Amino acid sequence: MSDVREKVITEPAVAPPTRWRNWYMANGHVNVTWTNGNVLSVGPGDTFFAWDLWPSRDVAEQKAHDDAPLRTCPSLEYLGAFQEGETPSQTS
Repeated sequence: MSDVREKVITEPAVAPPTRWRNWYMANGHVNVTWTNGNVLSVGPGDTFFAWDLWPSRDVAEQKAHDDAPLRTCPSLEYLGAFQEGETPSQTS
């Protein structure tokens, strides 16, 4: 009989991200007015995120799609939903 011992390597389970933000890039000079009344002035090439946090990437993307003013503004480009703490430049 052979003396075979198995070595089990376990990695800690990592919980999936639970907080997502939508990011945008301005292609021109734009004043974005949020629902809370705050105004953000952005210029060409500026990236910014929407204040809301969403529980999943799917929900965040759907909310971005539903947000008609941001979606239909020709001077804004939707960059996607990113985990809280990540920026579009970190994933490029």
